[in-house]
Amino acid sequence: MKSRWYPYGVFFALFIAYLVFQSRAFLFAPPLLLPYSSSTLTVAESAITIQGSTSPQAELFVNDEEVSVALDGHFSFPLSLPKGISTVIIKARNPFGRERVRTLIVIVK
Repeated sequence: MKSRWYPYGVFFALFIAYLVFQSRAFLFAPPLLLPYSSSTLTVAESAITIQGSTSPQAELFVNDEEVSVALDGHFSFPLSLPKGISTVIIKARNPFGRERVRTLIVIVK
């Protein structure tokens, strides 16, 4: 026979599971996925496009310039670099201030 406290126990367990799930955003930085197999890129043209994905709620910056993030988390940012070696810093920040940073070294020949 079920106790009259059973629905409260189920509600409490679901509430705790919800809190644990939501705390991920507070505890961890947002994902920052880039389609590049290496942190060093060699390109022939000075005009490149930085693309990847992150959390849709994240703020995204490429070299300190804010980039819009699509509802599915994807982003694309055209960038013009001088010939030679350039550093591109990509930063994703969640609403709680947690950040994930990726650095790309781009060599324009």
